[in-house]
Amino acid sequence: MASSRNPLAFLARCIAPLLCAGAVLLGTGAGILACNPGTGIGALTGTVTVADCELVDAPFDLDPDFFIAEGVLGGLHMRIQHGSDLPLRSDGFWIDVLSSRAVLDLGLGTPIPVATGSRTDAVKVSLYLNASCPVLRHEAPAVLEGVGGTITFTRIYDPAADDSEPNIVGTFDAVEFIDPARPTTRHATVSGNFDFIYNRGRPAQRYP
Repeated sequence: MASSRNPLAFLARCIAPLLCAGAVLLGTGAGILACNPGTGIGALTGTVTVADCELVDAPFDLDPDFFIAEGVLGGLHMRIQHGSDLPLRSDGFWIDVLSSRAVLDLGLGTPIPVATGSRTDAVKVSLYLNASCPVLRHEAPAVLEGVGGTITFTRIYDPAADDSEPNIVGTFDAVEFIDPARPTTRHATVSGNFDFIYNRGRPAQRYP
């Protein structure tokens, strides 16, 4: 995941064409072939501060309704977002799992610390607030880097295993985010959960 020192690189990665997984609505069994829109079940609430957008310890509720995951080299890149627009115009939560197998080896239900800057961190997360704080209002996108808290998977898809179950289920607790360049004026703390099903699909296609 791109550092918040280069938030535009992070956003470019999010919107690049990719073979991703759309979620399927739990209980219906109806797959969604494209990534736009994805549906699932989840929550993310807490407080955010982005002082240059006049948000100071403001209550925040993502109300996510768009869930996608991309399996890459045994890992998972997941995006949990409100709405199916591009990240540059949306609020959302990015989860980067280095290795699904490593998560399984740790044991499902085991709390995992989020990223602290090491390339070997099992899970890295970012929070982007580009609907709450539109990019045109300030000089840099509001993309915050996870530096504390835990994430716990109770189910996870392993793209390197042919017989892996497609469910991706977990919770995150008191996850802390900062912008390393301005940690006192850009930060957040959130908790929540997610529950969706990996379903390989076509790249998203967007229309005017």
